[in-house]
Amino acid sequence: MKKAGIILFIAVLFTACDEKDIRLYPSFEESTIVNVNSIGEFDESTIIYASQINDAVNDLDLEEDGEIERVAIEGVWVVVTPLDGNTAESVMLNVDIASGSSITKPLLKNYKIDVPSKETVYYLPDDLDSDGVVVLKSRLNSIVVDGELTNDVDLFLYGSPSPEYSTIKLQIEVFVKGCVVFVQTVDML
Repeated sequence: MKKAGIILFIAVLFTACDEKDIRLYPSFEESTIVNVNSIGEFDESTIIYASQINDAVNDLDLEEDGEIERVAIEGVWVVVTPLDGNTAESVMLNVDIASGSSITKPLLKNYKIDVPSKETVYYLPDDLDSDGVVVLKSRLNSIVVDGELTNDVDLFLYGSPSPEYSTIKLQIEVFVKGCVVFVQTVDML
């Protein structure tokens, strides 16, 4: 009787292990560029279109028999390039993200950028505001998981230079890197 119980347990164990869910974590990134040309304070808006994000995820070439469970944020950074005629020595940069009709949340607050002499990358992991990160994560999930292709990521960049009324001529490229949690069921041999 004991042997029959063990054999039955082993048979159930092997049949229960026919399939297994695996998770893959491929990344995608998209960016948007703002050219600032201002004397004194600046205020610019830009968009990372939902269609761009959707295309970037489609380029991951994920298997059709799985599904994207959610999107996580891996990083946000800016690339700053000085343009001819810039006299600003530094810029206090703010980035807001639209969270609804005429409502924005801060993504980056008062981040000081010493204007570089050439293209420079500024990674922002410790400087991001949690309110904006929550909105960004929600936007990415609505686009990638829910398929809402009208839910663009609207960004608002503004700030002021030092010296106060100097000329700001900069190209600022904002990058967003996401990671999809892709779940696929595979047969176990």
